[in-house]
Amino acid sequence: MDRHHNPYPPPARHRRKQKAETRCLILNAARRLFGKRGFEKTTMRSIAAEAGMGYGTVFKHFSNKADLLAACLHDAIEKTLAAAFDALPPDVSFQDQFLFLAGKLIRHYAEQPALSKTFIEHIFTVDGAWKAIMDAQIEQFLSNLQEIVENHKKRGTLRKEVDNDLLALSLFSSYISVLVLSLRAENFDPDETMKRLERLIDLNLTGVLTGKERG
Repeated sequence: MDRHHNPYPPPARHRRKQKAETRCLILNAARRLFGKRGFEKTTMRSIAAEAGMGYGTVFKHFSNKADLLAACLHDAIEKTLAAAFDALPPDVSFQDQFLFLAGKLIRHYAEQPALSKTFIEHIFTVDGAWKAIMDAQIEQFLSNLQEIVENHKKRGTLRKEVDNDLLALSLFSSYISVLVLSLRAENFDPDETMKRLERLIDLNLTGVLTGKERG
């Protein structure tokens, strides 16, 4: 036996691993129930039962149902965004880069439309610590968009006078608007959603004023 190998991990590391595993079980149970029953009909007690653990254990990780919903959304979006930015094609137009990122998010929501509708209906009411976490995620996404805008300005594919912050916010607002409208429809069609977003982004980037009006 290797005398340097310790088959027993340090207690602190073991507790962290156990805590992470418990958190994962709670989130998976919450996703299933939110998707099947909706937010209002799902209780913390039913989530505990679905996860196969005590009622009090769930409260050790999440103080209320809204926090659980926020955590479900945040973790899934974080993974989707990380994968999308890693795979972002470098040698395409600015519009295509944005649509690539938006498409990854839209298709993520399309995987579980019932759960996604629950997220969209209730996520704007999240408060406290999880509101700050969700806001930070949005700010990071906007910051990444601003960096893409700046890179295209350096490449000469966007005008240098374009305001990075405003363009990123405009595109993000377009994405959110189209996503919400599509999720409110009877059937969420990701392909139709992408077509609508592409037309809207083209309108944003091209403009609607004539040369006379701009002058």
